[in-house]
This record gives sequence, structure tokens and C-alpha cells, in this order.
Amino acid sequence: MMKRYCETDTLVEKYFHIHISTDKGKKLFFYPEISGYGEYTGDYFRGRTSFLHYELLLVVKGKIQLHTGHGDFQVNTGEACIIETKMPHHYEAYNREKCNIFWLHFNGAMMNAYFAYIWERYKTQAFPVSELFSIEFETLIRNLASSHPYSEMEISARIMQLLSMLKTEEKSTAKGGIEIVCHYLQENYAEKNTLHHMANMAHMSLSHFCYKFKELTGIAPYQYVLDLRLSAAYHSLFSTSDTIEQIAEKVGFCSASSFIIAFKRKYGTTPTCVRKNAGEQTAQQNVPVK
Repeated sequence: MMKRYCETDTLVEKYFHIHISTDKGKKLFFYPEISGYGEYTGDYFRGRTSFLHYELLLVVKGKIQLHTGHGDFQVNTGEACIIETKMPHHYEAYNREKCNIFWLHFNGAMMNAYFAYIWERYKTQAFPVSELFSIEFETLIRNLASSHPYSEMEISARIMQLLSMLKTEEKSTAKGGIEIVCHYLQENYAEKNTLHHMANMAHMSLSHFCYKFKELTGIAPYQYVLDLRLSAAYHSLFSTSDTIEQIAEKVGFCSASSFIIAFKRKYGTTPTCVRKNAGEQTAQQNVPVK
């Protein structure tokens, strides 16, 4: 149920659409609830103690001031914000200036965790966005109001794309350094790459690099390299006739025994069993049809 502090918005023009998603769509995807566009006067104000779930909002003209439990945020022309609308919040036209806004109320099975992730990563709810974001957002809102909207899966994919484009310049810089290291490791996972070498490549101190790497990838640098080596080894078991010892050496393990232990820990079986199963599958595929 929606409870409001106050609400005023003198509209020049607005289109508004309510969406009904299937039960399966709500379980599997990001799904829209209400969407629209408005051109508002300087009296524009939205205040709620609770509403639906989440709102993605793009300011195309003017500015708004957003107030949430996380703090106060100014959203300028060409910027977007994400709001946890089920929690108390309000926003208003900045300095009583006219503003034009595209907006989308939506939800999804993993949206609570995703919103927490965005907040923990960026510590803001307002983001500068690219022209591509603006085009994609406007296209989505207009399509949702049309007589032939996208499928639920495509709508979900487009919402996910928009969410993935919310980032700050400071975080983008750090992310860029980590991405350089990840790309290098994907090409050179078999080499002996030290943490100091990786940190220097990312232009970070050792401690900051380790912290940022795990924050952005979800795992430590050592585990990242180990996963790359084991994935490459798994592929080699199917695609080459190399011995277990040869594969272990090629992907960067110091011994076959350490390779076998790490492989079994990740996949729950041994390299020998994987190769045996691969051989049996190949033999079955080559059996002539009578």
C-alpha cells in the first residue's frame, strides 16, 4: 500500500503505463510495474513512506533533489538515479525549476541484493550517464507504453543493461585497472605472476589492489588465476591427448599432484575420470548406425 507525505506535480504532458507481468516473469526476470514520462512545473514533489519496489529515473531537463535513508543527492540534467521506493523517500524539483523526467518502477527476484551491491560499491544513488543510456532508457519507456511491447525476457535484459551502466568515474578508473589485469591473466595464466606485478599493472598499492580485485570480481587474485588454470586444464582433457603431467605443466602448476588436488577440489572428480568419461562419450558418438 502506498502512503504519501505529500504529492504535487503540475503536468504539461505525461504518458503513464501500468504493467502486468506473468508469475513466471516475476520469478525469473527484472519486470516493470509502472513507467512514464512527465514534464513538470517547479512545484513538482513526490514523497512516500512506501510504494512499490524500485525506481529508475532519468532527468532529461532541469534538476531534482533526492532524499533517502542513505542521504541527499542532486540529480542533474543527463543524470539518472535509482531509488528503493519501498523505503521512505522524497524528491522534488531543484530550486523550483521545471524538469522533464523518464521513470520506471520495477522489481526482480535479485533486485534487493543488486541494490545493496550498487550502494556498497558506489555509495551514491545518483549517476552521470552516457548518451547511450539515455537513448536506451527512453526507447524502453516508449516501447512499454506501445501496443507491441518487448517480450518479458527482452524487457528484463534491457533493465539489466541499464543497471549495469550505473557507475561513477572514480569507480570506473579503479575498475579499468582491474580489467587490465584480468585481461592480462586470461592470456598469461600459466606464467608466474606475483601480486606485486599485478598491483603495479593496475597502478595501485598491493593492499588496495587486493581489496579492489576481490570487490570487483568476487574472488581473490590467487583464486582467479587458479580458476583460469583449472578451466584451461579441463578443456585440454577433452581436446588434447597430452598426459596429466603435461597438462599440469602447461597451465602453470608446479606438479601433477598439486594440479590433481586443486582439480578435484573444484570439480569433485579427478582429471583421469574426466578424460575417461570424455573418451567414452566420443566412442559412443562414433558408433555406426545400423
